[in-house]
Amino acid sequence: MEFGLRWVSEGVAWRSRAGLGLTLIFSLWHRIRGDDDFFSSDLPAEQETTTHSASDKPTHRPLSETFGKLPSNVPLLFLFSGNDHGFPFKKTTPEALFSKWEEATEKGAGGKREAGMRMALIEGASHQVDEVELQGELVGLVKEFVGQL
Repeated sequence: MEFGLRWVSEGVAWRSRAGLGLTLIFSLWHRIRGDDDFFSSDLPAEQETTTHSASDKPTHRPLSETFGKLPSNVPLLFLFSGNDHGFPFKKTTPEALFSKWEEATEKGAGGKREAGMRMALIEGASHQVDEVELQGELVGLVKEFVGQL
């Protein structure tokens, strides 16, 4: 993270050494990621336009300022763990959350993404997919996605 933050200040992009032709611009990723909690089920799609005091400022940015800023020509894969202790399963589902993210990326792209966006749910997997019997599924999903690039 330290080198990445230094690169942000220098405006440097990082290129994948895996030869996949993928480019990750750390400054964009850091700006998008910020300190937001993307799993909150109540994140607004757009910035609310109400007049509040500075202390009432929202703690998380709306989806239009995070997922809505993703480039439309970059394929996206979102993997969810079905038994992730950090996911708010009582408030939402991975499918519902992905749908909100998909809507925000499409709207940010002027209504049409140039590249695909997909999700997969690994049922029974913990956040880090510690379950050996599920790790093959994770690897398979990633290989399939990368193979389509």
